[in-house]
Order: sequence, then structure tokens, then C-alpha cells
Amino acid sequence: MPEKEAKKHKKRSARMRLTDESRLGYRALFMGVFAGLVTGVLVSLLRLILTKADDMRELFLDSARQKFALVLLGLVMLVFIAVCVIAVTRREPAGRSSGISEVKDELSGRSDANWMQVLIARFIGIILTVGSGLAVGREEAGVQLGAMTGKGLAHCGRRRKGDSGQNEGRLAHKKELLMTYGSGAGFAAAFGAPLAGVAFVLEKLRADFSRELLLGTMAAAITADFIGVYAFDLGPVFDFGAGADEMLPLTRMWMVALLGLILGVLGTFFNKTLSILSNVLRGLKPGAARMMIPFVLLLVLCIWLPEALGSGSELIEAAGRDLLPVKAMFTFLAVKYVFSA
Repeated sequence: MPEKEAKKHKKRSARMRLTDESRLGYRALFMGVFAGLVTGVLVSLLRLILTKADDMRELFLDSARQKFALVLLGLVMLVFIAVCVIAVTRREPAGRSSGISEVKDELSGRSDANWMQVLIARFIGIILTVGSGLAVGREEAGVQLGAMTGKGLAHCGRRRKGDSGQNEGRLAHKKELLMTYGSGAGFAAAFGAPLAGVAFVLEKLRADFSRELLLGTMAAAITADFIGVYAFDLGPVFDFGAGADEMLPLTRMWMVALLGLILGVLGTFFNKTLSILSNVLRGLKPGAARMMIPFVLLLVLCIWLPEALGSGSELIEAAGRDLLPVKAMFTFLAVKYVFSA
């Protein structure tokens, strides 16, 4: 009898464990879809606004070449945008840098920013900077917007339920999950690449791995991409249209290894450049003078090489479709290197 009771207890424990895992899985999926839905709307709206801003900037620059009055208007607008960016970043320092480091600090508990304030500052700041033509990456903004959206959802749920101090650990875990889901959704919506969003979270943001983390992040990334495609008519940022008949032959796979080697060296060198420039410019006083440097470079490029303005996704597509001469590609590489740094 004791042996039969032990077997029954073992089966009952296994059944309860499976039930708990299933409950966690469904909860993660629900939270992921919810975070992906809100983040997808926010980041897709940002992408749409930036696309319109790029079109307006190109139209304005074409018109300014023919009318001198528009050149003066452009200078006034550029100064106004620079002042607005300085004001926004002073009000919310978390919106000043890339955004990914701030998200890591939030997830590790080293910082606790005002999620609504960061959302507003980041959204306005990225429109002003990228819309004016600065070489700012959109993926960092998408990650930070998604993380702050997840944090906001966690805080809203906390206020609604009126949780007491005894549930602080559970609430912290929920906030961490929602911020992670939002980060993956923001990356996926920024690029139109849900798989990349999942890989980014698992590789860059989280050192741990769990079924709950994977399911929720996948649900959030897929939902955010679905919103971008079907609600905002946005496709992938990089779409070269290569088909199955255009695959690289196996005899040329050595080129992929060589490309990885070259890009690894260039990427490391670029990071070193960023570090050196950060140390040099950090001592520049006042801070507004440091903020004005990229806008001065922006003015120079508006006159000399306006095609180099913005994030550079159009240049990548043009190069991928063999629409840029080799000399032009190396020119853009050098200019974008300096401008981005």
C-alpha cells in the first residue's frame, strides 16, 4: 500500500508540475501579445513618421537649391531643432544615449527611470534627430520604447490591482518580463524582423533562458511585426528581393567568412572611435556646444552630400541592388563613419 500511495503521489506531483508550466506558458503568451500590441503600434507609428520626415527633408532640400529664401528658412529650422533636442535631453538624460545600456541598467535594477517621461523624450527626440537627418539608429530607440512600454504596463497593472508589499518580488519579476518582451517587440517592429528581435533579447539583454522568456518574447515580436505589416503597411527595413535562384554558391562561401572578418575589425575599430570621441567631447563645456557638433556636420552634408543624411537604410538597399558605383560606396562609407561617430 505505501508503494502504491507513493506512485500516486509522484503522478499527482508530475501532473501539478505540468499544469503549473502550462499556466506559466499561457501567461507568458498573453503578456507577450499584449506588450507586442502596444509596442508595435508605438514603434510602427514612429517608423511611419520618420519615413514621412525623410520624404519632406528630401523635398525641402531639392527646393532650397532653387530658392535662397528656403536656405535661410532651413537654417532657422535647424537651429530650432537643435535647441529642442538640447532641451529634451536635458529634461530626460535617459533619452540622450543609445538606449540599450539604459534598458540593461533597468533590467539589472541599477536604475529606475520614469517610464512615461522617457517614452515622451525618446519619441520626440528620435523624430527631431532622425527626421532632420542625423545618423541615429532606429533600433536602439525601438528597444528603449518597447522596454518603457513594458514597464508602463507593469506599473498600470500594479495600480489597478492595488498590490501590497508582500507581492513586490512577483511584481518585479512581472516588470522584468514585460520590459524584456517590449524590448524584443520594439526591435522587431523597428526592422520588420521578428526573429531578429527574439535573437537580440536572448543574446544582448538576458543572460538567463527559460520557457517563459522565450514564449513571451516570440509572441511579442511576432505581434509587433504583425501590427507593422497589416496595420501600418510597413515591410522589412532591408528587403533586397533575393530569391532562391540567387543564393550564393558553396564555392564562394569563403567570401562570407572574409566579410565577417572585415566587419569584425571595422566594428571593433568603430567602437574604439566612439570611446575616444566620447572621452574627448565629454570635457567640452558647455554641454550645448557638444550637442551642436552633429548639427554643424548635418548642415555641411545638406550642402555637400545630402544623400548621406539619415539612418542609411536607403543607401544599403541601393548598394544591395547594385545601384551605387564602387567609388560612391566607399565615399558614403567614409562619410557615414565620421557622421555616425
